[in-house]
Amino acid sequence: FLDYGFQHINEEKTVFVLKKDASYIITSVYVDDGLNATNDPAMYETFCCKMNEQFELEDNGPAKLFLGIKLDQDLQAGTIKISQGQYVEKLLEKYGYVLD
Repeated sequence: FLDYGFQHINEEKTVFVLKKDASYIITSVYVDDGLNATNDPAMYETFCCKMNEQFELEDNGPAKLFLGIKLDQDLQAGTIKISQGQYVEKLLEKYGYVLD
């Protein structure tokens, strides 16, 4: 990502940002999972084409789940809700607490 002009966000080595004028792409990559946000679809499409030249990418549409975190985006309200309920349920089950 650094070769494409992205910069790390502070000390977080898995989150990158690319800014050009008022446009931006923010991307988070962990092993083989990625999550992207942009305010410029054309810029994002160009980025994806360049990345597809080197890597096999798969676009699954709007994110619903990333690294065990459930994402619920409401474009009209301009909100994003995040939840780790699924992870909590797995922990409860693992330690013998059954939810009915």
